[in-house]
Amino acid sequence: MCSQFDIVVIQEHWLLPSELGILSTLHDYFYAHGTSAVDISSGICNGRAYGGTAILYNKALGNAVSVVECNTVRCTAVSVGTNVGPLLIVNVYTVCLLTMELPMIWRITWKCVRPLNICIEL
Repeated sequence: MCSQFDIVVIQEHWLLPSELGILSTLHDYFYAHGTSAVDISSGICNGRAYGGTAILYNKALGNAVSVVECNTVRCTAVSVGTNVGPLLIVNVYTVCLLTMELPMIWRITWKCVRPLNICIEL
């Protein structure tokens, strides 16, 4: 995928917080920004509820890409400066359960995206 696209969005990588650097070694020409949903604060690995999100981007875009802090493990975001203005790329992890109602999925997504409104310039 990295040989065909400049930006790759990943979900369910299952990396520990200390292993997120591995994402930047997946391809020689790519940087990465990711989050881990694994809680290691107690010394025991917890967090199988979500598998983590990441955005890989070509190093040629490096100066144009800014990491956007989302403050949640369900979301990873970057802003890419383009000649027509900034492009916000957001990777939101939502559960996929047949029994989950669409409004609940939208609430999860909105909770992740809502704090990012400071990045949007009109």
